[in-house]
Amino acid sequence: MNIKNILIGSLLFAFITTAAVAAPMPAMPPTTVSAVEAKTIEWQQDLAETGTLVALNGIVVKSEVDGRITQIYFESGQTVKKDAPLFQLNADVLAALLKQDEANLDQRK
Repeated sequence: MNIKNILIGSLLFAFITTAAVAAPMPAMPPTTVSAVEAKTIEWQQDLAETGTLVALNGIVVKSEVDGRITQIYFESGQTVKKDAPLFQLNADVLAALLKQDEANLDQRK
């Protein structure tokens, strides 16, 4: 490279950077301010929401013997009295279990 090209490039660079720095910055637009008068209003006391409830006290009802439930004598959430029947099992299953137990007893005798 020759010195003439380096000198011209340096002067051109200096001129461009000086022109860019000396250019006036555009003015910022004014800030918009909004105001609203504060008012007293009535507060809503109720709030409607959707959710899930879980019982603190509950029971799981299950039979100690196998069988199909044929009838239920209570509704969900209903209070039942002590010793009241809760459901009816299919009698065929219970009769078959009784015959099996009687056969086992006869064999052991």
